[in-house]
Amino acid sequence: MLQSGEEGHARLLPIRHRHLFAGTGAAATSMKAVENTLKSLSIDTRVMREILQRIEASQKAVAPLSGGVLANRERHRDKWGMSILYHPQVGTILRVDLNEGFRTPEMRKRRPAIVMSPKLPGRDQLCTIVPLSTTPPNPARPYNCVLDLDPPLPFPYDAPRMWVKADMVMCVAFHRLKLLDRGKNSHGERVYDVRVIDADKLEEIRACIRHSLGM
Repeated sequence: MLQSGEEGHARLLPIRHRHLFAGTGAAATSMKAVENTLKSLSIDTRVMREILQRIEASQKAVAPLSGGVLANRERHRDKWGMSILYHPQVGTILRVDLNEGFRTPEMRKRRPAIVMSPKLPGRDQLCTIVPLSTTPPNPARPYNCVLDLDPPLPFPYDAPRMWVKADMVMCVAFHRLKLLDRGKNSHGERVYDVRVIDADKLEEIRACIRHSLGM
């Protein structure tokens, strides 16, 4: 049987190394066996550190294409798109998922949205957005404005005209936000449509937000 100290060390080892402690007597726990195990563990640690460094580097690697479209490696991606990793630029159009935790008359469904807040201290993983809708408001209010998109956003959000729902301005976490997906290019890389609306339209949306807050 293993002595208490030997048993504790065995539990800390990967399964493939535990056979070194499985026997009885001095042979099973010889200094040579322990030395070989420690050398193997040291190699495992270096390899794991290198793998983690490569993963971190790949998450930051983004190859820009023309027209504000980005081609990224397949990462942080679910069936609905790729989650954002960093705070987007103000005016960026993303897809927000408002299915979970929202009820009518709150805004619901997956839909495009515009990022309205910059990166702020103490607000990691959060940003403020205004959602978009393809349904014209009836009647139109001072907190609504039109957003014409040329070219349209990727399917299924490819309506050439949308309405800004500034009365539904909200703060959401990054896990609700995804990049819009245009499929894969000729190299097999997934292509994301990342576009930023112009300064004049941003100022018009800010005015709509002020109306929605009674300011």
